[in-house]
Amino acid sequence: MVDLDVVCKWLHVKKFTLKHTLMASYTKGIDYTVTKPLVGRASRGYANTERIMMTPDCFKALCMMSRARNAKQVREYFLAVERTLFTYREEIMAGMDNRIGVLERNQRGVGARAKASDDDAGGVIYVIKASSGLDTVPPSHRDARSQALGAAEARRRAPILCAP
Repeated sequence: MVDLDVVCKWLHVKKFTLKHTLMASYTKGIDYTVTKPLVGRASRGYANTERIMMTPDCFKALCMMSRARNAKQVREYFLAVERTLFTYREEIMAGMDNRIGVLERNQRGVGARAKASDDDAGGVIYVIKASSGLDTVPPSHRDARSQALGAAEARRRAPILCAP
């Protein structure tokens, strides 16, 4: 939330005029909120103050409408952001179109090969990344390890005999 008092100081405008524009153009409770904090003054009771908080979108729109010098900087900033967005939007869209085209060609290629002929012994090759645990075993121990794993697998598959 953005405090209207801070915005008035930054834009160098009177709070009354900015508050009037805010209340005439935006919706209370959605775009901004008004609270009345109890601020005590020395020997005079409480001040009649109100704190107005705006949403960031309301602040941006209010600055776009204002004729203050700092508001012009806000307008120029958002225009520059918009120009940058449009510049890179074309590049991003072209890159995405290229990527989609590559993926579609790859999918068509897999489907065409699968349907090409039943006589063809071709198929799909799956590539699976090996775990990094095997890379840490020294080459001299790899054969012994694979033999031990093979023996363990053979024992697991062997039939279990029970004595009567």
